[in-house]
Amino acid sequence: MSQDEPNVVITMREVYDAVVELRGEVRELRGDHARSKDGHLDHESRIRDLEKWRYATTAALITALASLAGQLIQLLAK
Repeated sequence: MSQDEPNVVITMREVYDAVVELRGEVRELRGDHARSKDGHLDHESRIRDLEKWRYATTAALITALASLAGQLIQLLAK
Protein backbone atom coordinates (compact mmCIF):
# COMPACT_ATOMS: atom_id res chain seq x y z
CA MET A 1 0.00 0.00 0.00
CA SER A 2 1.40 3.34 -0.99
CA GLN A 3 1.42 6.38 1.24
CA ASP A 4 -0.85 8.30 -1.16
CA GLU A 5 -3.80 6.03 -0.40
CA PRO A 6 -5.91 7.12 2.59
CA ASN A 7 -6.21 4.76 5.52
CA VAL A 8 -9.70 3.98 6.77
CA VAL A 9 -10.21 2.31 10.10
CA ILE A 10 -13.63 1.07 11.18
CA THR A 11 -13.74 0.03 14.81
CA MET A 12 -15.91 -2.65 16.32
CA ARG A 13 -17.74 0.08 18.23
CA GLU A 14 -18.73 1.77 14.95
CA VAL A 15 -19.97 -1.55 13.56
CA TYR A 16 -21.94 -2.20 16.76
CA ASP A 17 -23.50 1.29 16.68
CA ALA A 18 -24.51 0.80 13.03
CA VAL A 19 -26.11 -2.56 13.86
CA VAL A 20 -28.04 -1.07 16.79
CA GLU A 21 -29.28 1.77 14.58
CA LEU A 22 -30.30 -0.68 11.88
CA ARG A 23 -32.15 -2.82 14.43
CA GLY A 24 -34.19 0.21 15.51
CA GLU A 25 -35.06 1.05 11.92
CA VAL A 26 -36.15 -2.54 11.25
CA ARG A 27 -38.39 -2.50 14.34
CA GLU A 28 -39.94 0.74 13.15
CA LEU A 29 -40.59 -0.73 9.70
CA ARG A 30 -42.16 -3.84 11.22
CA GLY A 31 -44.56 -1.64 13.19
CA ASP A 32 -45.41 0.35 10.07
CA HIS A 33 -46.02 -2.87 8.18
CA ALA A 34 -48.32 -4.25 10.89
CA ARG A 35 -50.37 -1.04 10.92
CA SER A 36 -50.53 -1.00 7.15
CA LYS A 37 -51.67 -4.63 7.07
CA ASP A 38 -54.46 -3.90 9.57
CA GLY A 39 -55.57 -0.92 7.51
CA HIS A 40 -55.60 -3.04 4.39
CA LEU A 41 -57.81 -5.68 6.03
CA ASP A 42 -60.19 -2.98 7.25
CA HIS A 43 -60.31 -1.48 3.76
CA GLU A 44 -61.11 -4.88 2.25
CA SER A 45 -63.94 -5.50 4.72
CA ARG A 46 -65.46 -2.09 3.91
CA ILE A 47 -65.34 -2.84 0.20
CA ARG A 48 -67.05 -6.21 0.80
CA ASP A 49 -69.77 -4.52 2.86
CA LEU A 50 -70.41 -1.99 0.09
CA GLU A 51 -70.61 -4.77 -2.49
CA LYS A 52 -73.13 -6.68 -0.35
CA TRP A 53 -75.23 -3.54 0.08
CA ARG A 54 -75.14 -2.84 -3.66
CA TYR A 55 -76.28 -6.35 -4.58
CA ALA A 56 -78.98 -6.36 -1.90
CA THR A 57 -80.28 -3.01 -3.14
CA THR A 58 -80.38 -4.26 -6.72
CA ALA A 59 -82.29 -7.39 -5.69
CA ALA A 60 -84.76 -5.33 -3.65
CA LEU A 61 -85.31 -2.93 -6.55
CA ILE A 62 -85.96 -5.77 -8.99
CA THR A 63 -88.42 -7.35 -6.54
CA ALA A 64 -90.22 -4.03 -6.05
CA LEU A 65 -90.47 -3.43 -9.79
CA ALA A 66 -91.78 -6.95 -10.37
CA SER A 67 -94.40 -6.45 -7.66
CA LEU A 68 -95.40 -3.10 -9.13
CA ALA A 69 -95.70 -4.64 -12.60
CA GLY A 70 -97.87 -7.41 -11.17
CA GLN A 71 -100.15 -4.92 -9.47
CA LEU A 72 -100.45 -2.81 -12.61
CA ILE A 73 -101.33 -5.87 -14.67
CA GLN A 74 -104.03 -6.82 -12.15
CA LEU A 75 -105.46 -3.28 -12.17
CA LEU A 76 -105.48 -3.05 -15.97
CA ALA A 77 -107.03 -6.52 -16.34
CA LYS A 78 -110.15 -5.47 -14.37
